Amino acid sequence: MNFTQKMMMFAGLAVMVIASGCSADRNAMAKEYERLAALPPVQMNRCPSDRALDSLGVAISKHYNFAHKLMKEFVGATENRREYLGFMNEIEYLVKEEKMEEPAAMAKVVKEIQENDAKIKDPKEKVWPRVVEGINATNALDPVKKLRELAPVAAATLKAVADCQELANSFKGFDPSTIEKGLCAAKIIKQGVDASECLAFLTIQFQRTIKAKYYAK
Repeated sequence: MNFTQKMMMFAGLAVMVIASGCSADRNAMAKEYERLAALPPVQMNRCPSDRALDSLGVAISKHYNFAHKLMKEFVGATENRREYLGFMNEIEYLVKEEKMEEPAAMAKVVKEIQENDAKIKDPKEKVWPRVVEGINATNALDPVKKLRELAPVAAATLKAVADCQELANSFKGFDPSTIEKGLCAAKIIKQGVDASECLAFLTIQFQRTIKAKYYAK
């Protein structure tokens, strides 16, 4: 499977992951941004009593650390550019809730912003120039390279979470050792899900900011 095929596959998974956690809310993308931006730094989840579980804990912690660092980079480029985030949030709403194709949704939002700006006399009050600043800032992160880097990590994270879930389902009994392993598995799975959701979110954002560059010329 080549890089393009991997990205297409993960993009589908990304949409599924994001959709599973968001209701019909016009600010769904903005809320997801705030949630993921607040994720804590990596905490290594070890389980010395079970070698397989311990190995998965180490692997998922590394994937989470990668996702967390990437999210912090994205937040650093966008947290003070709310107009850009609002632009992306509106595109997300139109795609998910209005069932518009992404190119049409992006064109619609750009047109609406520019039409509203045309009615504003004070250049400092215009929105589109600040959206462009956000588009340029996120493209300065080299999203093409970022997508290439995160694709294999995203796939590995999803597999590790599935493996951990399968392992956790094999635990039987209520003795202290089994309970301890079950609790450890739950922490590892939670960390893996957070990492997967973070990478899914960033995949969509990086793909869109690449497309938005066309309008920022």
